[in-house]
Amino acid sequence: MKTIAFSGDIIVVLNEGKIGDQNQLYGITDAVIAKLPKQSIQYIHSTQVMSLKHILDSECKQNNNTILLTSGLDGANIINDVYRQSCPNIFIVNTTHLIFDEHNQILGKANLIALPTSSIDPNFLQAAEQKGSKIIQTIGVAHNSTPAILEQDYQKHQKDFSWLAQKPKIAMIILGGDAPAKDNKIAIYTAAEAKKAAKYIGEFCKNGQYSLMIFNGARTGLYDPQTFKKREWVHQGKQIDPVTTAFIEELAKYMDKSAFKLYDFNHKVGGFYKAGLWIIKKAKDGKCFLPGESTSMISEAIDNLNGRTVIIQNNAMNKTHKKHIMSEAAAGNTVILDQNFQEIKIPITSHQYSRKSAATEIAEAILNFAN
Repeated sequence: MKTIAFSGDIIVVLNEGKIGDQNQLYGITDAVIAKLPKQSIQYIHSTQVMSLKHILDSECKQNNNTILLTSGLDGANIINDVYRQSCPNIFIVNTTHLIFDEHNQILGKANLIALPTSSIDPNFLQAAEQKGSKIIQTIGVAHNSTPAILEQDYQKHQKDFSWLAQKPKIAMIILGGDAPAKDNKIAIYTAAEAKKAAKYIGEFCKNGQYSLMIFNGARTGLYDPQTFKKREWVHQGKQIDPVTTAFIEELAKYMDKSAFKLYDFNHKVGGFYKAGLWIIKKAKDGKCFLPGESTSMISEAIDNLNGRTVIIQNNAMNKTHKKHIMSEAAAGNTVILDQNFQEIKIPITSHQYSRKSAATEIAEAILNFAN
């Protein structure tokens, strides 16, 4: 096996408020540390662009080998802001689950771009090759949700899940959220969709005698569906967003309130869904329902819950989201329900449970190419 070595600095830019993007980066840096235990890593927030420029100027002047690791759309914008052609010692990386227009602008600037195979566009590949940006393709996206991390999160919040003690049949659902679409538009996960999901999940849990954990995320109910303006108050305090509220009110028609509990996401304390994944993993009979537009959460769940995941399609999904979940189903990793909650039958072409994680593949590529 080839020994991986790297002598230099690693700077990671965390996108403010983008949990999925942050988890991609934490997963990759965890994989780097696993290979280089003594490697130091500096984290900086995406809002601190001027500080980042000063740091990179210093690294450039001192000719230090430096890896700049960014993620998603915000990361592409950061690269455009800080890129200097005169600093070849700075190795620039972007990991993303979707190709945005801004990614075309960083071709030739980013040394390496990592993304799921389902997101690949042939024209983007050709342009990347012509401009000298290396593309790394993975199944799913990088994340930091190892079994150890899930258990750690559960131990941290164990009291919040004490009501599930001795329950043999446990389900969880993660509600969908508003997602970026092309041309800077937003695709909305609506309250109407949430109510339909509540009816299906409520009947499923009542008939199967499952206790239910309900999770939402930073994007759930974030935009007003009429004006497409961001609701700045959402997930900032105790008030629950309109989409989650619609789900809970509808669910109460089918399940006794003692049989379910909402774990409302809040930016101040984060979310509890990783603890939820651990509970499903350890349950005698566990089932995890996932929103089709959350590529990161789908990857986290599938990598940890062998055969216990169900993905629900929704209106916030784009073609790339659909390609991703179809590829996971074709690998035998999950079940997919359409928007009428009917199973979509996908022929299984291969099994991917033993695959190397996306985080490990990207970490190895970064360290190899940076050298």
